[in-house]
Amino acid sequence: MPFSRWSSKQERTFGKKKEKWNGDFRTPPKPNCYYTKVKGKCRWCGKKILKDDGTVNKRKSWHKKCVNQYMLIYHSRERRAILRRRDKSRCAKCNKISRKWDVDHIRPLIEQKGLKEEDLDYTYYSVDNLQTLCKKCHREKSNSEVPLKKKTKFHNNFFGERKKQDMISNDYHIKVYEGLIEYGKYSGTHWYGLQSEKTPVWKWIQHRIVKETPNQDIFDIYLVGGLIETWLTWDADILILGPYDPPKIYETLDTITRIGFEEHFWIDVSYQDRLWDIHNSNNWIRDEEFGECRLSNHWSKNGKADEGLLKYEYRHGLYQSIKVLPFQKHLDNSEKLGYKYKAPIKLNK
Repeated sequence: MPFSRWSSKQERTFGKKKEKWNGDFRTPPKPNCYYTKVKGKCRWCGKKILKDDGTVNKRKSWHKKCVNQYMLIYHSRERRAILRRRDKSRCAKCNKISRKWDVDHIRPLIEQKGLKEEDLDYTYYSVDNLQTLCKKCHREKSNSEVPLKKKTKFHNNFFGERKKQDMISNDYHIKVYEGLIEYGKYSGTHWYGLQSEKTPVWKWIQHRIVKETPNQDIFDIYLVGGLIETWLTWDADILILGPYDPPKIYETLDTITRIGFEEHFWIDVSYQDRLWDIHNSNNWIRDEEFGECRLSNHWSKNGKADEGLLKYEYRHGLYQSIKVLPFQKHLDNSEKLGYKYKAPIKLNK
């Protein structure tokens, strides 16, 4: 990356007093070591810069990877150049190549708003959180994030001072798991943990599901449990209901699974012969059987397979088995803790 053209600009802050951060979440503060005048020590990570023989290289002040990270955050031209080389101007959503495209943060930076300097998550500014979007897809994703942007507002206090009131609720909390998940022919790393279906990340995923999933004229798509409950979850449970048509079931399951891997949120999608009334615990029938079809019987996390799926038998191009409900966790939550599950949400009209 061309860092030399900026070198004179960086020299002016070398050894100077650290600037006070103005709270702009779009431009995070530079680390303390950025202002420390110590040759042989990286200005970004603060670690020693070593030569091949293990001695300190006092002629340098940056690690190569730290230069890239710095330029990525603070120089928009270099940010666009990185994505142009990586994505070749191809939209990550519609897969079309366009001369006019935008740099988009997969996890929106607005989620960093209101945080203190020590609480900022710098993975939001990494290249792994960037994607290329055409103007249309970027506009659609931005519109899905509007509710989150409205959650932070300003007000005047008793003394007339303008103060920031952080109104972001727990519904918008997100975590990231960096492990490897494999399912059938798909694999991926860096997975979201979401607090509810109200998060902009899920709203965008749901938009893609409704927009891209085929056969919606014969199948109903339901969101059940997990994401619509009161706890942070690492997956969305989706059920496909409709006539038993194996080729179309496979096509539908494959599309939704692919969207989940592309958006880094695990979607546990399956076809079921009928809908279970999870929200009506009084009507539960112990050991009630439901026919279920899946895309694959292989699911693993960091190489550890889910042995429960191995019992599924391969028939008509799908992996099929009998699901027995309620699970023990449903009984414990309902009977011991008094928890009332929420009703399934129909995603398609």
